[in-house]
Amino acid sequence: MIKKLSLPKASLSSVRRIFLAVIFLAGGFLGGYIVGVNGYSASIEKDVNVTISRDLPPERGELDFALFWRVWD
Repeated sequence: MIKKLSLPKASLSSVRRIFLAVIFLAGGFLGGYIVGVNGYSASIEKDVNVTISRDLPPERGELDFALFWRVWD
């Protein structure tokens, strides 16, 4: 007697979930690849000048940042 070969049954919702997961993963991979190949650059239109002062504001005179600045240096 010959046995009939049968494939496992899959519901439509599980097939749909798998299909969407594959599409999202492929899209994420493709997007990352395109950004990696072309490079990503952000532009700041406004000039930003930052200065760091070690002086404390008068209202915060009791704070001691000596350890912080030693670690920073």
